[in-house]
This record gives sequence, structure tokens and C-alpha cells, in this order.
Amino acid sequence: MPEREVTEYLCVRINGEAVAVPTDKVQEVYETSLYTPLPGGPACILGLINVRGNILPVLDLWEIAEKEPGRLTVVILNTQEGMVGLLISALIDLHTFELCAKNEHPSPSFGTWASFFPTRTETDEAYQIMDVEKLIEATLPQQIRQVDL
Repeated sequence: MPEREVTEYLCVRINGEAVAVPTDKVQEVYETSLYTPLPGGPACILGLINVRGNILPVLDLWEIAEKEPGRLTVVILNTQEGMVGLLISALIDLHTFELCAKNEHPSPSFGTWASFFPTRTETDEAYQIMDVEKLIEATLPQQIRQVDL
């Protein structure tokens, strides 16, 4: 009998949807109400935040800041492109999942970003598993990646 892969995930909500982010990509969760907007910058970038001396872009791919103004919850992701903040609606908890299935019907609320959720859990609440590297590679504009902040 083949051994099942067990992976730990940071589970969050994005506009009501349950999402699982692999913990090996999560640096920390950061709450703030302070960020610096980028005038004329891409719509997917909310702005920049300073996390212990590191200036990071914060992605708001699902317009959470507009829908839920006030204190922002940002998952700091450690990716091949460097550290990047991703705005979420709420933090749920850490979970370990054994079974994952192909996500044939990602939530329509993810819009054009739905393809970055290729798998889902087979648990009571189906968490859509985020492919962090592909999401960041596709959304973080080349000019932002090359800026030496």
C-alpha cells in the first residue's frame, strides 16, 4: 500500500472561501493598518509594507482591502521571487491534510486567479490548495521583482 503524503497548511479565508497555503511557503502572518500605496502601480498590488526592515509588496488579488477596510491581515510568503505579502480575509488555523484531489471546479469567486488552486482537500470543508509559486510568478510584475528596495 503506497504511503500517503501528509502536508501541513496554513488555512485562511479569502472572501469567504477556505484556502490552504503550504506552510513551507509561509514566513509569518502580519497584521497592519499601515501600508504605502504605489500610485500608478498595478491594480493587484495594494502597496508596500515594512516588516522588520524588509520592504515587501502586498498583493490584493481579490479586492479584500476594498471589501473589508481597516486592519489588514497579510500572509508573508517566502517564494522564489523573495518575500511577498498576500492579503487575506481571515486566519483559520494550521491543519494537516492527507488527501488531496484535483480541483476540477475552483471557486468562481477566485476569478482569473482560479487556475492557481489546482487541488483541494477531501475533508468536511474542502480547502482549495494554493500553488504559491505559480501565483506569485504570474501576478508579481517583472518591474516590481527587479526593484532593489
